[in-house]
Amino acid sequence: PIYEDMLRELIEEYESQFLTAGAAPEEAVKILLRLGIDFRAEDGHPLNSTRYLQRQAEAAGRGIKGSLPDVELLRDEKLLAVLLDERELFEQDKRQANKNSIK
Repeated sequence: PIYEDMLRELIEEYESQFLTAGAAPEEAVKILLRLGIDFRAEDGHPLNSTRYLQRQAEAAGRGIKGSLPDVELLRDEKLLAVLLDERELFEQDKRQANKNSIK
C-alpha cells in the first residue's frame, strides 16, 4: 500500500506538469499554438490526431521529453519537397483505405 501511494503521487506530480492533460482537442490546439506547434487542419479545426498526440507534442515543445525538429531545417526546399511528397502519399493511402472500408 505505501508503494502504491508513492507511485500514485509520482504519477500525479508528473501529470500535473502537462497543460494539455485532459484538455479537449480545441483547447489543446490553443495551448500548443502558444508553444509554436500547430495541430490545426486547413479549415482551422484540430487535426484528428490531436487527442492522441497533444501530450507528446507538449512534452517535446516544452523540453520535458524529446524535442521538436529544427524549423530552419524544414525551410530547406529539398527537405520540404520530400515531406510534402510523403504527406501526399500518406493522404492517398488514407483515401484508398477509406474507400476500401466503405465497400
